[in-house]
Amino acid sequence: MRNFLTVDEEGFPKQSKVFEGNVSEPGTLKDILDGLKKEDGMFSNDRTIVMDAGIATEENIALIRKSGYKYVVVSRKKSFEDTFWPETDEEKIMLSDGKTTLGMKLVRTEEEAFLLCHSEAKEAKEAKEKSILSLKEQRFEEALSAIKEGLEKPKRQKKYDTIIERIGRLKERYKVGNLYTIKVEQTDGKATDIKFKKNAQAQAKEEAIGTYVLRTNRLDLSGEEISKLHRSLSTVEESFKTMKGNLGLRPNFHHTDTPTIAHVHVTVLAYHILAGILKKLRTAGVHYNWNTIRNILATHIRVTTTMNTKDGCVIDVRTCTAPTEKQHTIYNKLQIKHTPLGRKNIKSPMKTQRCSAEK
Repeated sequence: MRNFLTVDEEGFPKQSKVFEGNVSEPGTLKDILDGLKKEDGMFSNDRTIVMDAGIATEENIALIRKSGYKYVVVSRKKSFEDTFWPETDEEKIMLSDGKTTLGMKLVRTEEEAFLLCHSEAKEAKEAKEKSILSLKEQRFEEALSAIKEGLEKPKRQKKYDTIIERIGRLKERYKVGNLYTIKVEQTDGKATDIKFKKNAQAQAKEEAIGTYVLRTNRLDLSGEEISKLHRSLSTVEESFKTMKGNLGLRPNFHHTDTPTIAHVHVTVLAYHILAGILKKLRTAGVHYNWNTIRNILATHIRVTTTMNTKDGCVIDVRTCTAPTEKQHTIYNKLQIKHTPLGRKNIKSPMKTQRCSAEK
């Protein structure tokens, strides 16, 4: 069972429906597309479907074309010919956060446009993965060199089949063997030399760090417009992340369809409110996600100070803590009070406690 949520470019929910099956399956996607057609008044006629690479299969893209929709997807193709992309410099645009730039190269064919994007944010995110990969490659090469050096030493294993087996175990251990071309030379069943070098796949993998390719049949759009449409996908992804986490879509412990669907719909209602809050903050120049906002506001709390009086009463003084500078900013942008509740004093008789008799 999958929840299908349609949002506009600002992240506001437009349609929500629960479907059976996985959205990557053509049958489920067809049901979703048929559902969109029934909501003609909810969207503009020129609809564009944005999908990530996980469901952007050729079969699904063909189905979208057949249904008469436009699309922007992340290409599943990892490498292109060097001559495919123009030799001109990247066009650079500033993203909405005002800090990150995106480099782009656009190529149009008769039916589709391809946009090569180089993201500084994505590159920084993948830097850790790159360092881990480099370490694996270094250790893999050192292990290969050790086997190679052993071929020149006496009393070392030189049998060809055994050397091939040892190299196979190294590939399994370091998971980078596919990035190398390895050749073992032999004479009369004995290995005499090992030659290895990185292959084209390794080069493509290194060059692909921080980059991705967008594919669309919207030939009327510029590179910046295509990129903007794709970035709206992050709004949808953030929507589902928020719903699954902060708004309680998961865990879902119901065992029958009716309460499960009700649970999903309550979560979607909560997201309607959340979308309005995030939109108002974005308009005011605050680009925090919901989790960041919750963490900032979590320290602004209501506290109770209790004291006893001489006449046998208890006084509870309830006040709000002073908001921090970041909390002030969020409240000001949302145009709400910094202290939603005022000071309150409550005086009540002290409860008498019975003491147990001493033994």
